[in-house]
Amino acid sequence: MEPKRLIIFDVEGTLIDCVRQSLICWREAFASYGFEVSCAQFHPHSGRDPDEMIRLLLPVSAADRWAKQLKEAHGRCYRDRFLYTVKPFPDVRALFARIKRAGGITGLATTCSGTELSHYCGVADISDLVDHLACGEEVSREKPHPDLIQLVLSRARIDPADAVMIGDTPYDAQAAGQASAVAIGVMSGGFTQSELGASGCAEVYADTAALLKAYEMRTPQTVP
Repeated sequence: MEPKRLIIFDVEGTLIDCVRQSLICWREAFASYGFEVSCAQFHPHSGRDPDEMIRLLLPVSAADRWAKQLKEAHGRCYRDRFLYTVKPFPDVRALFARIKRAGGITGLATTCSGTELSHYCGVADISDLVDHLACGEEVSREKPHPDLIQLVLSRARIDPADAVMIGDTPYDAQAAGQASAVAIGVMSGGFTQSELGASGCAEVYADTAALLKAYEMRTPQTVP
């Protein structure tokens, strides 16, 4: 991972191991309204704007009628069953601490709610190491649209050329490309190296532990 002034992270699937749990909740939300869709069918859309995902998986008339209820059902299922049990991937705090020691700025750009984001920061023990946040409640379009990343860039007052976006899905990479930031992928969300590379990732790593090793190799420790 090449050093950049601003390093923006996706959260769910990138820092927090929760993709499987979210897919289960999408399956159950759809089933509760009579739509049978498997987790395997949902996974290619993991990380995509949920309204766009619903329109791609259901007939237009059904998507228009049920999108709001499906999103609410998914959120209830996830909060009730999984939010307070999911864990961070390895070395998340160590990675953020290393970035900060090198003088970097950190940001989070994620589709989850502000309440969920606060919980994730606590679970990962990074609340004191994050400089800028943007969550799904603050934008009208989620990834692959660039709105979340652009919001972090605006808050950090950083040029996109000095920023990198790290995420676990092709939609993170596509959003980064539209925001003119470099995209780096991690495979912890279940997408392959080739899928992430094809979506625009300049580099792909296994997970946060691999990112930390790469960052340590390439970045001087400028702050003791």
